[in-house]
Amino acid sequence: MNSNASFCISVVPSLQPEFPPVIHSFVGTDVTIGCQTSAGEVTWYKNAVKIIFSFNARKSVLANGSLLLRNASHVDNGLYQVFARSSVDEVSSPPVRLDIAG
Repeated sequence: MNSNASFCISVVPSLQPEFPPVIHSFVGTDVTIGCQTSAGEVTWYKNAVKIIFSFNARKSVLANGSLLLRNASHVDNGLYQVFARSSVDEVSSPPVRLDIAG
């Protein structure tokens, strides 16, 4: 009798955005667009274009899934949205508009 068995546990991602529909901030400040995720890969978009993160970039994703923008400038203005994806499903946040003044 062969007792080899395999199984797969799939986790449905959850996403809890922690931001208002519009975030106002000033040039030169650090801005965090808050988000709590459980399970899944987190992907952030600005103006419907995937944000590419690079080493020592001004933009980074924190351990909880939040987006950190260091030294914000006018180029950061726009609509941001986060997606959490697992092998089972994908969920997304409502978009948030970031307005940098100054």
